[in-house]
Amino acid sequence: MTNNPPHSFYNDYIWTEILTNDEPDNQSSEVSCNFDYETMPDGIKHLFIDIGFSSNRAKIMFRSGFRFEDSLMAWKQIFTHDVLFNFVNTAIEVTYKAFIDFCSIKDISYTENLKFDQVLPNNITNTIIGLYQNRRSIEDEKNAHLIKIIALECKTGTDPTLIFKTTFAILDELMFLNPQFNNKDNRMAFADYIPMPCYVTLRRYCLLVETEDIQLNLLNTIRFFQCLDCALQLLMDDKYETILKSLASKSMDQDNINDYIKAGTDLFNQLHEMLKPSKARLLNLEDLPDWNSILN
Repeated sequence: MTNNPPHSFYNDYIWTEILTNDEPDNQSSEVSCNFDYETMPDGIKHLFIDIGFSSNRAKIMFRSGFRFEDSLMAWKQIFTHDVLFNFVNTAIEVTYKAFIDFCSIKDISYTENLKFDQVLPNNITNTIIGLYQNRRSIEDEKNAHLIKIIALECKTGTDPTLIFKTTFAILDELMFLNPQFNNKDNRMAFADYIPMPCYVTLRRYCLLVETEDIQLNLLNTIRFFQCLDCALQLLMDDKYETILKSLASKSMDQDNINDYIKAGTDLFNQLHEMLKPSKARLLNLEDLPDWNSILN
């Protein structure tokens, strides 16, 4: 056990949106929340609180991450009001600052001192605790064997670097970045397969492969293959040209995409070959959806 207190270690925008609205700016705002968490292979726990903040000028979703180095502290101890409230309050404050920064950078007008309901931190804390107790903790128990098993180990600088980087670059275009796609609708549709907070957590961890070795448990391995399948399908449809133009700004050209398609296809083939001897089945990877009809 360590006496190091939990601390903030990560802050970043999940998505942003500029609204076209001719109505006068006002002091009201809408706030939403979500959350995710992960236990790292060394036992360190990460709690992520996602706060959505919107006025009639702009919207953002912002993630605050907190690290718990006490490996003996259980999630059910963390998801209590006494522990969680201060982290929620911090996340709200950080998101408010991020909103102001975004508006300033984009030259968006906003009302100073936007009004918050004084009970907001308490309400969000109770909402997160309820979601954890009534849904996520139950899912954790159901998926316990998938969470404990390390299924995919990746060394930095190898083929998975290209695969991870390109997969999430493609999906981010559909769900967050490219206004030629229906970003909001795509986020909602994709969340039927992978909850958005879990996608954001998975993306962050997988992209660490650019600088360090990573390990994915079986649950996240399944989720990543769902992401990979989605990205590969999107490159086989009329969305391809739009995606390719967007990726060009990230120094990804036709040759990179060709290498990605080959590497991604090979990785799927390796997975199937690995499963053959044991006759194991990963049901989430059977009868995969037609992503081109789902995402627009």
